[in-house]
Amino acid sequence: MILFADVRKEIESSLIEKKKIIRASIRILIFGPGEGRSESVYRSEVRKLISSKGCECLYPEEVLEGLTENTAGAEREMIYRSHLVYVLLIGIGPASEFSLYLADPAAAQGFRIFQEKKYQLAESFLNEVVKPFAEFYKQHYLFDDVEELLGLAEKCLNEYVNYHVLVDFSIGA
Repeated sequence: MILFADVRKEIESSLIEKKKIIRASIRILIFGPGEGRSESVYRSEVRKLISSKGCECLYPEEVLEGLTENTAGAEREMIYRSHLVYVLLIGIGPASEFSLYLADPAAAQGFRIFQEKKYQLAESFLNEVVKPFAEFYKQHYLFDDVEELLGLAEKCLNEYVNYHVLVDFSIGA
């Protein structure tokens, strides 16, 4: 006789394995403050967390290293080949990447924007760009400190993985 508890254990075990497989196939590109800036700790902590979940994490400069021609094209290709693009809106660099690809739906749908709460209400060009993105894609997250940022980064990953688990089960994969 099959017990409900046994079936439930089997399903949970299957889901855990499915999530591991999905995570292992995910590539996340992380834009944020580069090395040498005090805020670079945010980017390195996010990478450490996401990597610990089994995902591949890249910084744009790692992919573009050694390229001297068509770096814009290479960057666009890198974004298209990533499942998610985490943009830590701290400083001008990540802000410029985000604003460049906002009008490109193929790129923008994978973006997850993380912004410090203290800058959310500031009058700035960046906030004027973030507002329509947040309204349309619903992928704008506010944080106060690195711990809150890490919680949000993990939440975004988990939502992405859970969506793909549901898709795979609904099509019988």
